[in-house]
Amino acid sequence: MAKAKQEHWSYTALRKRLAENVEIFGPSAEDSTDGEPSTRRITRTPDWQLGTIFLFDPELKHDIQATFDLLYPKITEVFDGEPFAVPSRDEIKLEEGRGSKGACCSALFILRDPTRPPLGADSPWLYVRFNLEVRVGGGYFLNTDLHLSLPFWLETEWSIDFMVGARDWGMPPTLSVSHNEFSLQFSHGAGDWLSFAEDEGDGMVKLLRPFRTHLSIAKAIDRFSSHSNNRFLRVNMLEQITTFYGAQ
Repeated sequence: MAKAKQEHWSYTALRKRLAENVEIFGPSAEDSTDGEPSTRRITRTPDWQLGTIFLFDPELKHDIQATFDLLYPKITEVFDGEPFAVPSRDEIKLEEGRGSKGACCSALFILRDPTRPPLGADSPWLYVRFNLEVRVGGGYFLNTDLHLSLPFWLETEWSIDFMVGARDWGMPPTLSVSHNEFSLQFSHGAGDWLSFAEDEGDGMVKLLRPFRTHLSIAKAIDRFSSHSNNRFLRVNMLEQITTFYGAQ
């Protein structure tokens, strides 16, 4: 008797995607205010309704996830014993999807001071967000965003001069204003290929450099926030930011 052929994984994945339905969540009892109901509606549109269907080979996804699990402990080691840290591997969620170079798994995580709140008067004057994409074969792309928050009571004429001087950067910073602060926003993106032959090979050094750099930037911003009248600390902070974000 001929052995039945095993169905290719893509057919199973395709049927699963085609069977997906739009999810709609209506208002709940907790959403009402002063007896008046409010509407809360969340809709998720399946791939096939957008005209495309993304299928991810399970073996490739497993290989990429295994690569990420090798990388991330090396990232967390950068922050061992330091005042700033990134979440542990158990605290972040790895998302599958399509990156700029094809199938990838990515994780979004932030730099934080575990001893202070992320918002409010006692929070650090910075917000750093990393988005790490890992691809098949050890390729990666890391996007970094830095927000430098400056309270209204701070003398900030120097920040305008800094913004003018940064106009020629590959990705110039932007300025936004909220109810109680100015925010200078910086972005940087770069990718490469990794080799796991040695822990501190050229590829690994390049991957870890932005994390080491932002640890140094975070410390410089923290020192400036404690002594905001100190011109030397302000210049040192801006020089470190310029060295990373202005070199694109």
